[in-house]
Amino acid sequence: MDVVQKNCVGFAIFHIVIFVGFLVFMKSQAGVAQHQLNWIFWWLIDFPVSLLVFLAKPVGFKSVWTLYIIHGVIGTIWWYFLPRILLAIDPRSRR
Repeated sequence: MDVVQKNCVGFAIFHIVIFVGFLVFMKSQAGVAQHQLNWIFWWLIDFPVSLLVFLAKPVGFKSVWTLYIIHGVIGTIWWYFLPRILLAIDPRSRR
């Protein structure tokens, strides 16, 4: 496994671990008023992917499953491919 592949897997694993930790935190905050506002942090972390929530607007803000899919699944895929995208933009950084 080359360095780029290790970085891709590492980014994806880090993202999914942080996301699962976030879900545990959200479950513990279920009784707190406005705990749903914590999802705003994922808008920054998964920025280009976060825009998909606007496409799923009729369902997106009413269903937490849409957020799970967009940030948990698609966001993890985004972070898997991010090192490859960055290397395609600047191949000198491979050294």
